[in-house]
Amino acid sequence: MSRNVSIEYLKAVLVSVMVFTHSFALLGTLTPGNISSQAYYLFSVVGTLIVFSGFIFCFGYASYHAYLSKPFSQVRQNLLTTAKNQLVSYYISALLAVVCLPIPGRATGVLLSGDVGAVLGFSYIAPYSEFMLAYFLITVITLLLFKPLVALSKSPLALLITGLLSLIATVLIPYDLFIDNPLGLFVGSRSYAAFPLVQYGVFYMAGLYFARFTIIWKWPVAVIALSGTLFFVLYYLKTGSFPVRFPPSIGWICGSWGILYGLYLLIHWGVSRGFTSPLLLMMGGNTLLFLLLSNMMFFALSNRVKTTPVGAMLIGAAVLMACCYMVQITRKPPALIRRATPVIEPTELS
Repeated sequence: MSRNVSIEYLKAVLVSVMVFTHSFALLGTLTPGNISSQAYYLFSVVGTLIVFSGFIFCFGYASYHAYLSKPFSQVRQNLLTTAKNQLVSYYISALLAVVCLPIPGRATGVLLSGDVGAVLGFSYIAPYSEFMLAYFLITVITLLLFKPLVALSKSPLALLITGLLSLIATVLIPYDLFIDNPLGLFVGSRSYAAFPLVQYGVFYMAGLYFARFTIIWKWPVAVIALSGTLFFVLYYLKTGSFPVRFPPSIGWICGSWGILYGLYLLIHWGVSRGFTSPLLLMMGGNTLLFLLLSNMMFFALSNRVKTTPVGAMLIGAAVLMACCYMVQITRKPPALIRRATPVIEPTELS
């Protein structure tokens, strides 16, 4: 049971990291040679490395218990509700991004009639909103491929092979060919930022594997996870730059493995020794609301505030506290009972 609570705490950590990285990206400025700037930039890189990957892992983990371990008739409506809320949230965030964030060749604050159609039809993928669209697509895929996913989750070998195919796709997809929407949402594109489901599918498979076979510490998993992060570090030391993020290179996909597994083990260790936090449970159970609310605040501030990394960190902390307050007064506080299975609430992001 504690493992499921650990996943909720992990999501809370990822939510917090996401808010601080968005604060730095939208409000912060770098000062060359400044130690705080360099430290926050490194934190931002690590944050962007682990946040989406970690959420996909958590989604796979929770999906097994909440959906794939139950009859389809029992979970169908919950899947539909979750998908609806994710799509509506994406549309709200995307339209706000069009109004508040600069679009190349156009003044900020202008919303044209064609922009609405572009957002609704996914021909324009708004920045800082791709998360929600990716989760919506995963939920739809779970709905459409429910039985194959159930069969897949029963076999460690099938999960391993599928995960390997997902990883190999990062080097086989021919990006020299023009890839436009909506195909880019699944395989990535060099024309715009997206979180392609094919390449990030390895994290979903890992989540299913950890949930189905109750994985905590396992030395082969630790070796693979550490090898992935080591590859990321060696790539940086050799080239002086980080692996490509859009579309994700194999180095970017592998880089988060060791960090995420370390967080997973650390949180589980704390929970197994009696650690509890209603605040973190609330954050982990309302990730979609946190993303949407924080985006609204950061978008509104983006054209008015440019600050130092320390200032961005303080604003990020204020935004996180404001989100906690708004969610607490609108949602029922989570019980500290350790659930036998993690339930994906309709407002959850993952």
